[in-house]
Amino acid sequence: MDIYAFLLYSDKSEFDKLSTLERLSNDMHQVSVNIPETWTVIGYYSLKKKSQKAKCFAENALLIDHENCQALLLRAIALGKLKAISESAVTYREATRINIYFYEAYKGLVETLLNLNHTKDAIQIAANAVKLLGSNHRTLALYGEALSRDSLTQEKSKTYLYKAIKGDPENQEAVICLVRVCMTLQQFTEALEVLGKYIRHNPSNPRLMHIYSELMKKCGKSDEAIIYMNKASGMDTNNLQMKSMIERAEQNIETSLDESIQNLHAN
Repeated sequence: MDIYAFLLYSDKSEFDKLSTLERLSNDMHQVSVNIPETWTVIGYYSLKKKSQKAKCFAENALLIDHENCQALLLRAIALGKLKAISESAVTYREATRINIYFYEAYKGLVETLLNLNHTKDAIQIAANAVKLLGSNHRTLALYGEALSRDSLTQEKSKTYLYKAIKGDPENQEAVICLVRVCMTLQQFTEALEVLGKYIRHNPSNPRLMHIYSELMKKCGKSDEAIIYMNKASGMDTNNLQMKSMIERAEQNIETSLDESIQNLHAN
């Protein structure tokens, strides 16, 4: 049940996860308070509201079983939310020591090391994850993400990110990372192709639609950019920044058209 609680906590869909976690917490509490799973489940419910409480519940679980990897994972996540980044990294590392096949702990450790600007360490940990867990879409995406943070390995990171996306075309994190790398390397056309392919199958994300419109402008497709800006604005009617950008882009196109007409008359 502790793994189920983690999946509920991590899930990004729209259904009411908090109510499900609350029911699960109550059920586990009635079963027994002498098993680490109960405190871990309650911790994930608390993590949605109070990170300090979640940390305490994780530590309750670790008092029962100090090598319980799910409780260590919960503690590391809670510490990250409490901005205790270094301690969070130590906890993630302890979880990978106890269970060398624990992907979520590797992912948390790599992301935490990147936040600490320990890029080379993060790359090494991600490479170890690929070796131990095999080359799958999750480990390849993690390794690609780590490589993308070093300017010397950004081009190399694209190879792993492409492989990750091929294994899981719905991996939004890998797509965004690959697009970011291409933009950093000023490969705007390639970034446009990558994001365009993803958006065709996932057209309801205003953030990605906004990035796509910006890429279109950089690739000289200002008229098409406005279409996608309008779509993004329609998804988020309160986004004043987006509306301002649309108006500005429309003015740029009108200016360009006026100049073209004037040149035509001059000839």
